[in-house]
Amino acid sequence: MGQTKTTMSKVEMMDQYLESCGKDFGYEEVRHIVQSLFDIDLETKLVVFKEYLAPLSLDEQNEDIPVARVALEYYINQSKIELTGKETRNIIKNLFGINLEGISSLAGAKISIYSKEQWITQHEHDLFVVDTPIGDAEVRIYPTLFFKEKTGLELVPTELQQALAPLGYRYDPDHNWCYYCTPTGESVGHEFKVETIETIRQLILDLYNY
Repeated sequence: MGQTKTTMSKVEMMDQYLESCGKDFGYEEVRHIVQSLFDIDLETKLVVFKEYLAPLSLDEQNEDIPVARVALEYYINQSKIELTGKETRNIIKNLFGINLEGISSLAGAKISIYSKEQWITQHEHDLFVVDTPIGDAEVRIYPTLFFKEKTGLELVPTELQQALAPLGYRYDPDHNWCYYCTPTGESVGHEFKVETIETIRQLILDLYNY
């Protein structure tokens, strides 16, 4: 896969790897490729949607085996169709709330993602952080240290505050972040996250395309 990394997206490389494993690929192959491409160890992640735990016999589970592994193995094995990379990513998204396709699309966007108390994607020259606490009902956006060093600005730039305001974000000067919370406490929707990311991406292209 070494020569393809410059021309293929991470999801394309994941698809290629799983296809090369044949139709009987399982948990170990999935964990390996997610770790290799996205630097995410699925065994350390909590299952987000508790209803997906219902079919599992957790009372009989070996305490040395992470619940994340038990859940992912179960749903891979229970799949009624021959799994593809896309279907595997959907299982991961349902179990852990980790959108690998969304992460792949952020390549070069200079946006870090901190979700559920762990870094999902982070690079040295990223300019802004999108931070969603456990539960996904809140979103916080703030500049990175690199942004502050590069621009000399300490606060969230006014242009970003204004760009995010139509989505419902407000600037919190006490924490120096743009903040959004769903009115009823439910998780923010996928489309809202996409709008947020695209708004930040466009601002970076317009003003901070270093």
